Amino acid sequence: MEEASLTEIVELYRVFFDRALHSIYIHDFDGNFLDANRAALELLGYSKEEIPILNISALLDKDQLPLAFKMIREIERRGSQKSPMEFRVRKKNGEYIWVETAACIISRNERPYAVQGIALDITKRKRMELELRNLSLIDSLTGVYNRRGFFMHAEPQMKIISRTKKSLTLVFVDVDDLKSINDSRGHCEGDKVLVETAKFLKTMFRESDVIARVGGDEFAVLAFDDSGATDAASVLDRLSANVVAHNASEDGIVRLSLSVGAACCWPDFPCTLDKLLTEADRLMYQQKGEKRRYFEENSGSVYSSA
Repeated sequence: MEEASLTEIVELYRVFFDRALHSIYIHDFDGNFLDANRAALELLGYSKEEIPILNISALLDKDQLPLAFKMIREIERRGSQKSPMEFRVRKKNGEYIWVETAACIISRNERPYAVQGIALDITKRKRMELELRNLSLIDSLTGVYNRRGFFMHAEPQMKIISRTKKSLTLVFVDVDDLKSINDSRGHCEGDKVLVETAKFLKTMFRESDVIARVGGDEFAVLAFDDSGATDAASVLDRLSANVVAHNASEDGIVRLSLSVGAACCWPDFPCTLDKLLTEADRLMYQQKGEKRRYFEENSGSVYSSA
């Protein structure tokens, strides 16, 4: 009778295990899978026959493996996972999804022998979180980073300069006479100038550089130089020449006039992001003042030339 009851319990467990809507898995303390239910196999794209040759290293990127094994050691020590964990998981077809796991030890003959966990597919939630995060970091008009996004991405880059032996140039850009354009020609025209400025900066700098609109008429770019040969003067010369070319081209429907300041940071002479911004901002206003004096003396408009 006891044997029949045990058989029934095992059968009930197997039915629950296989038919559960959530993904359930079992692996040993080295991450080798021992079992997985139908939901888990469908989620990951593996077959039942592939379970014995599957290890968590096939599902997680290398940078996540230390965290995964730390979690396994915690479960082995405490008996269960302290709190749910999120992992970016690679399916058999190479597609990535996000799962949230909660696991505990299971025993055999009163001795712990494996980890059993439940994984929830949270890919949609992670995508929504990413979209909301991007919305908070991106300037809605120009599509480049806003001030918050600039600092969030620029600060970490400043910290790796000494390790990568790269130099940095901080470029501060001010759109000339934007208030006058808004007042005389309307804010729609002013917005076109801002959008065109952002597009222009994207063509001037690499995708890896951090480009942002940090104020109403102000942009900042944190640009990297692998060779270490770039200096502020060459960046300014290249910007000036390309503004002239832009305004002379047929594509330059919206003419640009920009005041620019640039400050450099080298591995041997590190500096803070705030100091770079302050120096580039100072040099930008110096150029703007020189341009204003020139055009006032020649009865011109600052906006009429690069």
